Amino acid sequence: MNVRGKLSCGTLSSSSARIVLFGSEGGFSRPVLEQLLGHGLCVAAVVITDTTPMGGNFPIGVRQAPKPHGLAELAAKNGVEVIRTQTLTDRLFLGRLKAKQADIFLVACFRQKIPACIWQEMKHPCWNLHPSLLPGYRGPS
Repeated sequence: MNVRGKLSCGTLSSSSARIVLFGSEGGFSRPVLEQLLGHGLCVAAVVITDTTPMGGNFPIGVRQAPKPHGLAELAAKNGVEVIRTQTLTDRLFLGRLKAKQADIFLVACFRQKIPACIWQEMKHPCWNLHPSLLPGYRGPS
């Protein structure tokens, strides 16, 4: 399925993994979502913690993307729920996240550390995708 079509996780086979992407409006998260959708994978939700622009000291490929090309817009255009939260320990957020019944969490240019109360519940490990070598080029702390 290409990125222009809408993705419904219910239409995929029961063996398909349900993915939740933790990302930001920055440039690195969007290509990750594009690839997931382009390969027909089941993206159950995208989690974004805020909508403020990132600091200017990120690597060139990770700078703030223009609003019309952001992660949330791409998700919405493809029928993927966007879950916005200020804190990852909020009960309402945790309930919405659990309801997604994710098999895999992917983290791409996410601005917060994923707390143990989230990743300890997973059947499979979380995957942190990073555009540079860690820890030397991890960006701002």
